Amino acid sequence: MLAIKGIYFDFGYVIGYPPPDLERRFLYLDWKGIEPLFADEVLRTYWRPDLTLQGLQAFLETQLYFPFVEHEQTDLLDPQANWQLLRNLSTVCTTPADQQVINRMVAHLDTMKFIELHPGTSQVLATLSQRPYRISMISNMLLPGWLLRAKLNAYGLLHFFQTISISSEVGFMKPHPEIFKQTLAQDGIPAGEVIFVGDTYAQDIVGARAVGMQTIWLNSRNEPTEWAKNNPPDYTVNNLVEVLDVV
Repeated sequence: MLAIKGIYFDFGYVIGYPPPDLERRFLYLDWKGIEPLFADEVLRTYWRPDLTLQGLQAFLETQLYFPFVEHEQTDLLDPQANWQLLRNLSTVCTTPADQQVINRMVAHLDTMKFIELHPGTSQVLATLSQRPYRISMISNMLLPGWLLRAKLNAYGLLHFFQTISISSEVGFMKPHPEIFKQTLAQDGIPAGEVIFVGDTYAQDIVGARAVGMQTIWLNSRNEPTEWAKNNPPDYTVNNLVEVLDVV
């Protein structure tokens, strides 16, 4: 058994899984939610009179989707969708909008509706919670983090996590070291005493190892194992339940 004090999990493709045929862009926003967002009876009182459905889609693309993807591929600085909306809603709204309006907007775009939890999640988290570990989560996410927390809460899993660090709140995306460091600081655990469970080699395994964490690669997306030849994870597993055999 490893000498660890904390177990950190990624969310997507580790705990929650989208349908295998879901277009990648729907992992960021529910694009089919834009039409009901535009037609929402409450939000319609805020929209500019000349706003069209196409104009609203263009706003969401330029203010949320494109900036996130660009930063994801370059400097790993999360543009923080909630702040972007607060700052730029005057582009599409005539009436000043507050946080409740933003929450109603992003609920239409919530990608968590596509996600099903791994069937072994409850077993794994319940078992680990009986051991002297601090259980936390680090996840990259375009939309505000309350949507992910609501998903975990709906499945009765939220209470298992002491800290949940989401890029849209922290301002950094994995594999940027800062999102790992801030979580470690909040938990008060040295990096060497934490093991990170992630599915994406470049984001999760490389990022966690760079700050000194141990790693478990749950290669659920069948990434080429050759990627890890020169910087391998400490362990590789095929599904979430196998994590219990490691820790």
